[in-house]
Amino acid sequence: MLMLMKSRIPALCLALFALLCPLGAEEVVVEEKVIPEVSEPPYAVGDHATIQGHYIPLEEGISLNFRLVNNIVRVYWVDADDLIVEPQSKGGSLHLQGPFRGLARHILALQSDEAALGSVRGFVYSPHIMSVILNVQPLEGDDLNTYTFRYLLTMDAARETRELDASSTN
Repeated sequence: MLMLMKSRIPALCLALFALLCPLGAEEVVVEEKVIPEVSEPPYAVGDHATIQGHYIPLEEGISLNFRLVNNIVRVYWVDADDLIVEPQSKGGSLHLQGPFRGLARHILALQSDEAALGSVRGFVYSPHIMSVILNVQPLEGDDLNTYTFRYLLTMDAARETRELDASSTN
């Protein structure tokens, strides 16, 4: 009887081991997205941008970011982590209305760093309080995407969180 019990113990241990550790199970490795330190403008693709300016949500977690950098218009495409992604436009135009000093109409073109659209010439001096009509031409096709929003002086400063403006229209 003792001999019979001794032979069953290893069999029971093996059965318990088989139940607890299934064969062929693959270990799931979750890669964490590495977010670099916040960069200084002008930004390049892959840089981590400060949260500032006006954000317009697009599809697939991408937002259009309109900002004024040293009184120069810049339009970036950013992901949910505020990393600069490839521009999804080949150009556009901009019409500003308000009490600012500078040009009211701007032609936007891909900048030399190929990370943003920017005004070809002209500055937008303070106060940065204005109504904005932004026309962006997609990479494919001739149609323009038009966005209207109010840009406020508080949008010039970097902030902790993104405040998506529900008043933007497309």
